[in-house]
Amino acid sequence: MIPQFFTVTLWGGRATTRLNAHAITRLNPAQDSCIVYLAGGDPVRVNHSTDEIEALIAAIGQPAEIKHATEVDIQTPSRRRKAA
Repeated sequence: MIPQFFTVTLWGGRATTRLNAHAITRLNPAQDSCIVYLAGGDPVRVNHSTDEIEALIAAIGQPAEIKHATEVDIQTPSRRRKAA
């Protein structure tokens, strides 16, 4: 069985939690930390940088196909022309 979980320290350093690599949708760098967005859940702020999170995912043999918040495409709604 391929491992899917890795352990991170929550922001503030008082607790740890295990995250599923497949549940991560994007990473948002924050000052001295990183906000991890999970599919179908609330974001989790951890004491690790985005590079450290990607290294943890790579260490368990999972592909890092995670978008950074700065790379996420933001699409504006297209404006339709009114028929004359």
